[in-house]
Amino acid sequence: MMYAAGAGEGYPTEYTRYLMRKLLANLAHDSICGCSTDSVSRHMADRYECIHEVEDSLIQRAMTFLVEHVCRDNADTDDYLLTVFNTTASVRSEVVRVRLNFLRDDKFKNLIMTDDTGRQSAFCLCNKSRE
Repeated sequence: MMYAAGAGEGYPTEYTRYLMRKLLANLAHDSICGCSTDSVSRHMADRYECIHEVEDSLIQRAMTFLVEHVCRDNADTDDYLLTVFNTTASVRSEVVRVRLNFLRDDKFKNLIMTDDTGRQSAFCLCNKSRE
């Protein structure tokens, strides 16, 4: 969300406050699972579910904003764009597996992946089939 905010999307201050209030409501001792009635535990679970739904919505909105603003100066209009996000605060280096489906009418000779600086990235085409 910070990248989207820096790129002009605006930081979701009110949503963040809402999420913090929901989260803080679950930190009270009486809300801890096993220490209260079943109805209190259900309310707590509902608050966590609400937090996750709003959080997922904010992340999706930020990613959509960023994808819409990816520089495509060196791309042809027919080029596909695959964008991979790391939504954690940690640097990651594991393999990303993606299933790509192309239209049968799309005829392309090769597949090239580039990083955000335009350098070609290594990839492995694991399976190529027509379904």
